[in-house]
Amino acid sequence: MKESRGISPLLATLILIAITIAGGVVVYQIFFRAAGTLGETLEVQASADIVKTQPVTLLTITVRNVGTKQIENCTVTFYGDDNSEAVLELGAIGPGMSVSDDVTNPPNFTVDVGRSYPVKIWARASDGSTITRTLTVTVSA
Repeated sequence: MKESRGISPLLATLILIAITIAGGVVVYQIFFRAAGTLGETLEVQASADIVKTQPVTLLTITVRNVGTKQIENCTVTFYGDDNSEAVLELGAIGPGMSVSDDVTNPPNFTVDVGRSYPVKIWARASDGSTITRTLTVTVSA
């Protein structure tokens, strides 16, 4: 009769260690890929000014992308008296980047020196998520 032999205990141990390491690498990659996606943020910081000197009204805005997501579109709306508004399209803003824009004498936009008005910043990221921030700006002369 022939004796049937299996693999050596040393070889079996090495195979089990290799399978365990390969499984750990796969789990590691899946976990950190998911954690990286969850860790992405959409956040903006902004500063705005409204200056009114007869006959000029100047609106300025600076928006900084302080998140980790690419902003595909950013829109800023200045609200004035009698439901008047001025809209500025800032476009795309990369992470860590800033965009500034201004407009002089926007049509049908009225404000009074010394009064405060809201400014709304709306941004949409490349993944479709959005963020809205509102500032209050006092008109200076």
